[in-house]
Amino acid sequence: MAPLIIFLGFFVYSVAVSMFGTQVGEIMKTLSIPISQAGSLLSTQQMGAFLGIVLSPLVLKHCKEKSILRLGMVVMGASLVLLFVFPARFVLFAIFACLGFGGFYVDSGSNAYLASHFPEKRSIYIPILHFVYSLGALSSGYLVLPFKGMKWHIGYAICGVLLLSFLLIGMENERRVGKRPAQSQKKQEILEKLPFKVILGDKRFLLYCLVLMFYMSSQQISASWLPLYVETAFHASPSLVAATLMSFWIGIACMRLVSPLFLSKGIPPLLLTAGGMFLSFLTLIIALLSKNLVFAYIAIVISGFGSGATIPLFIVTASSWFPANTAFVSVFYILSGTVGRMIFPYLVALFAETYGLQYSLLSSSLLLLLGSLLAIVVYRKRELKAVRTY
Repeated sequence: MAPLIIFLGFFVYSVAVSMFGTQVGEIMKTLSIPISQAGSLLSTQQMGAFLGIVLSPLVLKHCKEKSILRLGMVVMGASLVLLFVFPARFVLFAIFACLGFGGFYVDSGSNAYLASHFPEKRSIYIPILHFVYSLGALSSGYLVLPFKGMKWHIGYAICGVLLLSFLLIGMENERRVGKRPAQSQKKQEILEKLPFKVILGDKRFLLYCLVLMFYMSSQQISASWLPLYVETAFHASPSLVAATLMSFWIGIACMRLVSPLFLSKGIPPLLLTAGGMFLSFLTLIIALLSKNLVFAYIAIVISGFGSGATIPLFIVTASSWFPANTAFVSVFYILSGTVGRMIFPYLVALFAETYGLQYSLLSSSLLLLLGSLLAIVVYRKRELKAVRTY
């Protein structure tokens, strides 16, 4: 499948999973569900992704990266279309679980395919892939504005149709071009795959996965609940609520765009991650304590910018540690985020019912601080190992 098709599909995938933050108020109103049940939807979606992870050894054994990506696009596209056909409460949780299941294979399949088929361009394609994700996320709030109210499920359905369309276009393009021997695949076959237990025995890798889990949990919390916080705390209009999500993802997109420049200056990826997450921690607190909406938006942009390169830096760095195990690295990238996203966004919603959304979001900012400290620990372990090896 051509990289361009993957980028386009990833953009639509991003819009589909990011519009919840803008639409959650409408979903709660039209289906008469409280905020705790809305938080349960996010957890259910991550449970679907977790099921995909559990089944991944079987899928990886019988499917190549391209087939994994196709599986995800089919399941997710069909689920989004079904959400239009059955927008009732009793099927909503099952459909969100399918979204998580399909989304896992879209995400991990895209990363694994680009990392394994284009190893010489890995450091370019992976940041571009996640930059495209950021573009979809930051624009999702405005793209779904025409579908506010009772029409919220139509926006999901359009994303499903587009995903299935891109899949068909990609398959037709492959049929016309024909099969070509991939030099990058031949190079990859020369590398020796490490047993999974060797990778899982590497403390650097496990700690790095924890860094990623804390970041992805915080990212999910901010994307899902910051728009609702702005709507309730500032009594903002729908367009301003959408601007909240856009502000957050503009910051992330900018960091993912300029992070290669920082790396070219010799800044170690782990230190860039640590400093960025600490900056994100500070500015998120400022945004939540601000009484001025414009100032809050500025702080939200900086918060997104600070930690925006965490995911692509993890995939590029961890793949360089284990170059023949890119699929396993991609699966663990999703696993780390899924575990966190199953737990922390729901806890925020649960605490919000008792203590208020602002206090819950302030408490969740500690995840960024913990991630920053852990990134420094991983960096020091990496440096210490390098010295010992020398």
